[in-house]
Amino acid sequence: MAQSVYRVDLVPAAQVDAVWPIIGPGMALACRNVESELTPHNLWADCRTGRAFLSVVTDGTQLNAAVVWRFHGETLHCVMVYGSGLLKWAAPLRDFAYRLAKAGGAKRISLDGRKAHQRLFPKARITRITYEEDVDG
Repeated sequence: MAQSVYRVDLVPAAQVDAVWPIIGPGMALACRNVESELTPHNLWADCRTGRAFLSVVTDGTQLNAAVVWRFHGETLHCVMVYGSGLLKWAAPLRDFAYRLAKAGGAKRISLDGRKAHQRLFPKARITRITYEEDVDG
């Protein structure tokens, strides 16, 4: 069986509206899974106006992942990740993120997410932890 070659592309802001119907449901699921204050609508609006960047990971036949990025000073922040098969496309996404960060003048990359997301950036250090407790618990 041939091994898939994963490609990561930046979606131009003018094309976000065409791509969003495909990735929107996945982004909604990702927002719920990480219990983020972000909504798919916020992400869509930020990407289509250029306040954030949307990248997609494909293997030539299907969309495997979508990622929203935003620059904060000297940091490229991974705002939201949606996809399946992370271990298959982590390396190409990591390479893409380094190129995007350098192109934008960033000195570091950050990511908020679940523990499994550390596989995207295995050399990353934990800089904060969020604790949460239900008030009716």
